[in-house]
Amino acid sequence: MFKVTLSSSITSKARLAWETRHEFLQTNKKVKAVVVVLTVVSPFLGLILGSTLGLVVGLVVSAIIYFLSPYAVTRVREITKGTS
Repeated sequence: MFKVTLSSSITSKARLAWETRHEFLQTNKKVKAVVVVLTVVSPFLGLILGSTLGLVVGLVVSAIIYFLSPYAVTRVREITKGTS
């Protein structure tokens, strides 16, 4: 006669990780208005002032527009991470 005993156990662990992303454009209305106004006014300043002064003023206004433009609209990325 034989005696046989069997036993077993199973253990399982699962972990779920998730991430959500939300991207949108955030507009700074004041800076955007300044950029638009300077863009429209700049050619007329060059036309009215004429010659070298008009060229210099146009270049200065264009440089101001160039450096202000990135602040008018900014891309915002919100990332939410979680586990369960």
